[in-house]
Amino acid sequence: MKDTNSKPILGIIFILLGVLLAAKVFGLFDYITFNGWWTFFIIIPCFLGLFQGNNFSGSFFGLGIGIILFLGMNQLISWRVAPQLIAGLIFAAIGLSFLFKDEKIKKDKTKDDSRYRTYDTEADKGKEQAKTYEKQAQMHEEQANAHEEQFKTFENQAKTYDDQFTNNGQGYYKTFGSGRRNQYNAVLNGRVVQIMEEEFTGCTVTAIMGNLQLDLRNAIIREDVVVDVTCLLGGLDIFVPANAKVSVSCTPILGGVENRVSLSGRGMRDTVTIYIRGTCVLGGIEIR
Repeated sequence: MKDTNSKPILGIIFILLGVLLAAKVFGLFDYITFNGWWTFFIIIPCFLGLFQGNNFSGSFFGLGIGIILFLGMNQLISWRVAPQLIAGLIFAAIGLSFLFKDEKIKKDKTKDDSRYRTYDTEADKGKEQAKTYEKQAQMHEEQANAHEEQFKTFENQAKTYDDQFTNNGQGYYKTFGSGRRNQYNAVLNGRVVQIMEEEFTGCTVTAIMGNLQLDLRNAIIREDVVVDVTCLLGGLDIFVPANAKVSVSCTPILGGVENRVSLSGRGMRDTVTIYIRGTCVLGGIEIR
C-alpha cells in the first residue's frame, strides 16, 4: 500500500471517530461505553505504517503499545503484565528491524542497479545519436565542398567572359553576326550581338539570368524577318533599323515587353516588318 492510498483511509477513520465523540457529547450514544478511545490515534497510524514498508519495526512496536494500552483501559489485561508485554515488543521490534533492514538494502540495490542500467541505455542512445550527427556533418561538409567547386567553375567562366569584354562594360562580350539564321545565347553573363552591313534573315535569341543586346541598326534587311526570343530571369534589348516596323507577339509571365519604336517616318515603300515573338518570364524585353 502506498502513502497516497493510506491517507484517504486514515482520514475517513479519524472523521468517523470525531463524529462518534461529538455524538456522545450530545447524548446520542450514552449507552455505549468506549474507554481508551484515544489509543486508536496510535493504533491506526501504526497499522497503516505496516503496509507502507518505510519503518516496519517502528510501526509494529507502536501498534503493540497501542493495543496494550487499549486492553488495559478496558480492563481486559492487568497493568501488572504490561511491562513484560512491552519488553517482548521491544525484542520483537529489534529482530524485525534486522530482517527488514536487509530486505530494504536488497531493494535499494535492485533499484540502483536498474537505475544504472537505465543510465547505460541512455548513454548508448546518446552515442548512437552522436554518430548520426557526425555522419550528417560529414555529408554537409561534402555538399559544401561540392558547392565550392561549382562556384569556382562559375567564377572561372566569368573570368573568361571578362577577358572578352568591350566598351559595353565588364561581363559583356561582343559578337559580330553573319546575318544568317543564327542563334545567340546569354546565360549568366552579358552579350552584345551586332549585325554590321550584312543581310539579316532572322535569328533566335535566348537570355537566361543574363542580358543580351541585339543590334540590327546597321543590318541589311530586304524582306520581313522573324526574331524568336526567350527571356528567363534576364533582360533583352533589340535595336531595329529606321526603315523597319515592329510586330510584337510575346507572352509575358511576371515580366514585361516594351516596344519603343516610333511609327513616324516608317511609311516609306521599302519598309520591312520585324516580327518578334516568344516568351518573357520574370524578365524584361525592350525594343528600340
